Amino acid sequence: MPPYKPDYSGRTVRALSLESLTLRAVLALVLGIAAVFVVAVAYSRPFSVPMPGYMVDIKAWSPSVPIADTFTPLACPLLLAPAFDLAGIRGIVVVEAAFYLVTVAVAFILLSFLEVPPRIAGLATLLILLHPEILLSVVKVWDVGLSTCVFLLLLLVSLIILRLGATLGPCLALGFVLGFSLFCRPNFALLVPAILYGLWRAPAKPSGLRFTSIFLVAAVTFAFAGIAAHGRPFWPRNGAYNFYAGNNPFSSQVLLEKLNGEPSIMPALRAAHSGLVPDTVPQDFYYSPALQPIYTHDAVAFVVHHPGEQIRLIGIKLMTLFRPDTKVHPLRSAPGLCKAALALPAPILLILLLSPGRPPLESVDWLLIALAIAYILPFLLTNSDPRFRTPLDALIILHAVRLVFLRFTTQDRKSTR
Repeated sequence: MPPYKPDYSGRTVRALSLESLTLRAVLALVLGIAAVFVVAVAYSRPFSVPMPGYMVDIKAWSPSVPIADTFTPLACPLLLAPAFDLAGIRGIVVVEAAFYLVTVAVAFILLSFLEVPPRIAGLATLLILLHPEILLSVVKVWDVGLSTCVFLLLLLVSLIILRLGATLGPCLALGFVLGFSLFCRPNFALLVPAILYGLWRAPAKPSGLRFTSIFLVAAVTFAFAGIAAHGRPFWPRNGAYNFYAGNNPFSSQVLLEKLNGEPSIMPALRAAHSGLVPDTVPQDFYYSPALQPIYTHDAVAFVVHHPGEQIRLIGIKLMTLFRPDTKVHPLRSAPGLCKAALALPAPILLILLLSPGRPPLESVDWLLIALAIAYILPFLLTNSDPRFRTPLDALIILHAVRLVFLRFTTQDRKSTR
């Protein structure tokens, strides 16, 4: 059985089809299944607000009254607020469901660009479709669903350019998606070197004008999103806060016990600056702009003066990012076992990459690896949490499916010789 090789020779639309009818039929079936699960979750699961600050921002926004707070990124509140104004909680669920359905569709199309035929891609997309953290985001106010959707869109546009070349349309699309992804999660800025690798390895390199257009469109998109949410462009202020959360004398203990470094901020700040912390601490005290230079100064000092602990912290953050999320459910429970299963894609991919007999890695594989490493890096430098892994899980699953399919088709070809 020869491997599925889509036609990437300049015919952009036909490049996505193994006889277009089959591809579209399978995609329609996958989206139909996804829609059934969306309805089931929407009617069976209670609505929750894991990020209450976002709900405050959603209620505060209106076309004439922008969101005042800029501590966290505002992409999620900006997209959910109009729906909430129109239909309340149901509006939020509808928009979150749209994020989910786009994520499923993009995952399926990505598998086509990763040389997986439609029928197998349809089955493999079920791994994304049924991923609990992605599916259950439909009834939650938090950024996991949107972040996963945007991350996969960024991967898709980068892969299109790598396969088809840096033509004008994909370059403009890359600029738009990159700009909005930065507005969604500023740490996506570290993905830029991996994206540049895709541009460098593309069959048709971008001209100077097209290369400039990518970053110009990204800047304009980022600025307009900031204006829509806040009234002017802005960069979120939580960078120093997260940097300090992951780099203070209490970080390692809290990361091991709580699977997130944020609870270490209160004791660390009180120990280092007791005069700054009032006896009764307001809920938003630790988000104050006045604390940003203190967070940055103290975190840098900790990194410089404790290099051994810093190396240990990087290992703890890496383990925290990839371990099962047992903050709510213990490992010896049905939900805990589910969380353990969700932590399996990363070691499976590592085994596939390192095991003998795998097909040679191509530029597509190196792009996926580069994006994965670039995604992980900011969490090793700042704060870590297993929930931050969800967008990366989607990439890892898709890459693992590609490697498994190519391995089996390569073995089939060898056995028929």
